Amino acid sequence: MDEGVVLLSDLALSKDPELARIGADGIFRQVVETLGDGFEPRLCDIYVQFFAKVLQHARETAEWLDRRLRQYGLISEDDLVQRAGRLRQVRPARAGRVKKILVLSRVTLGADVAVTSVILGKLLQRYPEAEIKLIGSAKATLLFAGEPRVTPRVVEYPRGGGLLERLRAWERLAEVVREETGGLWEGEYLVADPDSRLTQLGMLPVVEDEGAYCFWESRGYTRPGLETLGELAGAWADEVFGAGERVYPWVSLPLQDVEAARQKAGGQRWASVNLGVGENPGKRIAGDFEERLLRGLLAAGWRVFLDTGDGQEETARVEALVGRLQTPAIETWRGSLAGFGALIGASRLYVGYDSACQHLAAALGVPVIDIFAGHRSPRMLERWRPSGPGKVTMVVVDGKGSEPEQLLARVLGAAR
Repeated sequence: MDEGVVLLSDLALSKDPELARIGADGIFRQVVETLGDGFEPRLCDIYVQFFAKVLQHARETAEWLDRRLRQYGLISEDDLVQRAGRLRQVRPARAGRVKKILVLSRVTLGADVAVTSVILGKLLQRYPEAEIKLIGSAKATLLFAGEPRVTPRVVEYPRGGGLLERLRAWERLAEVVREETGGLWEGEYLVADPDSRLTQLGMLPVVEDEGAYCFWESRGYTRPGLETLGELAGAWADEVFGAGERVYPWVSLPLQDVEAARQKAGGQRWASVNLGVGENPGKRIAGDFEERLLRGLLAAGWRVFLDTGDGQEETARVEALVGRLQTPAIETWRGSLAGFGALIGASRLYVGYDSACQHLAAALGVPVIDIFAGHRSPRMLERWRPSGPGKVTMVVVDGKGSEPEQLLARVLGAAR
């Protein structure tokens, strides 16, 4: 492993932007995401060993990184591995009069709905007098803007950035945590980390006092009878913070977005559709599937709110579809996820590929048809299944009955 880690790290640390991009893609997309998507404890062990080597190599180049890690007593690769092992042990949160709880965003918006919202909900139950802050991107914090007890603190994570750019996000996070906990005594604050990319899945510390840090390793945590990440997050939160009522994934969108969406929907029969794949073409169904899907929904009497997606390629694809269909029954949306989430909440159906929007729809109680392709393992499908108070129909692209014609029939049949 050592030789490969050094090669990838050297590429990711290169001053040549293209080489740095290739190296970062190898570390995060090819190794870290592949290991995480297996949802197996042994793969979590491999991840810890792998990323400890990446950090150890990176600190030889970045003096600031070495200095920061030393502040937390992390000198060697073994120190990093041992700390990760300690934090994976599920233990009850320290008792005390908790005044403030800092909750870290998972960074990806779908995960913040499926996972972070459940932990937030449990904390709102368990600590009714505590100040709760969500630390994450401006887009993530908008998902809970309507809940007055959850206040935002913005720290952006460059998902497309190089290795050092991503690690700099952790440095900023650590500064924010230090600011937020300044003046508080032991037992007066907690940090809840639901396997955030801001800490590189728990590898990077944000507090010196490990007793105040509650880390959930979502990739290796299992409990009998529970399969979705939302269910498992709730079980972990019960173990750590104390048992309470079940919490489904939820959102509380900006009130102005919700009101605008209601007016736009006007009580008509709307279906919200998102065909974005988050730079993962394996999630798409090729050919004319998307055009036939929209034509089928229109023929069944649906009006359609269609998200234009994120990025030039997705936007161009959606605009081309709308250009071919030439109908006033499709309204496109280009804007924040919170804004489109409000349109989903005003709709009677949601249809789309695996994305943040499916989790939003499920959380809002809107019936979901989830076209799930590109999953690396059966457990990934189980974990990322949307959950909420509404009906969820999974149309799984798995090689069995997965011809575009059959998939289209299944989707349109569910839409009726």
